[in-house]
Amino acid sequence: METAPDAARLRALFEQPGLHWILDRLVERMSRGRPLIGTIVHSKSTSEERRALDDLLGRPSTRGNRLTLDLAELEQTLRSAGIADQLEDAVVVSRGPVKNQREQTERRRDEWAKLFETSRARAAGQPALVEWVNALARDGTLKRLSHGDPGGAAILMEGALRVGMRNPREEVLLANLAAECAGDSHALDRGQPLATLCLRAVTALYGVDGQRGAEARRKAWLAAGVIIDDLSAPVLVFNLRAAAGSSLEQVLDFNSGVLLNLSIQRCVRSSFAKIRALSALPPGRSVHLVNRSSAPTGNLPPQRSFFYLNSDEQARNCIVTLTLIGLACESLTSLCASTTRSHGV
Repeated sequence: METAPDAARLRALFEQPGLHWILDRLVERMSRGRPLIGTIVHSKSTSEERRALDDLLGRPSTRGNRLTLDLAELEQTLRSAGIADQLEDAVVVSRGPVKNQREQTERRRDEWAKLFETSRARAAGQPALVEWVNALARDGTLKRLSHGDPGGAAILMEGALRVGMRNPREEVLLANLAAECAGDSHALDRGQPLATLCLRAVTALYGVDGQRGAEARRKAWLAAGVIIDDLSAPVLVFNLRAAAGSSLEQVLDFNSGVLLNLSIQRCVRSSFAKIRALSALPPGRSVHLVNRSSAPTGNLPPQRSFFYLNSDEQARNCIVTLTLIGLACESLTSLCASTTRSHGV
């Protein structure tokens, strides 16, 4: 019949300074998943430690700096004294439960392997994305960004895969995409773990390295159909015309007389720099920048062309951009001037 460990006597026994090392070695073995059999060695023992062990085992005094303890003898000594039948019980009662680090390491290794395997399967239709996953598995970036937590890494990979697998033709604001993929509108801000993963995916998919400064970052996100600031945000346009042969000519001509949702960045990229703003617009027509919240609900005046923007700051950015791409400032009525007052912004 097994004897329940005597917690008070065990603690009193191993709290002796000369016997601390024994529990330390037993805990170390258990944490590595090794059985408590064989011997343990203390190569630089003190006279106090040697005397304490001699007294515990009831043997004559010994000499030397090296102590060797047979664990079977130790277990038998504790059992005979009615303190504990098993060394494992003695360790747990004295020090508390011991985590098996070996099992944890193996389990974590399996979790990482499964995570990368699942990610490769998700990206199977896009070889460049599969290679991105392989690179993350090789260089440890994902482990670093997730602080070694497979659970956190799985969340990051889910968000990054959603970004990498989306259609780049469907433009979206960075903050909106972050909220959609991670539940946090700032998750894709510069320097965030998810942003780092996504920019590496963009490099793999589109060959645009977004890690070399602000402009490189803007171009990388743009290649993936992601617009990162108000300057690139969606705007409503009305009665604007594009130059003959430009990629937006048919779109704008077909939608003449109706509100159309575009982005300034797309306009610039699509040769909107050649807008026939001054040469083709009839006399008296001007281009107005209007806060989007002030967009009229009725019929729009056909003699005017409009940009409907999201904020005053975006309007100021738009003025600068349109000036750079060929629209003269004098052709604009900005939020900072009469349009501000006339539309109550």
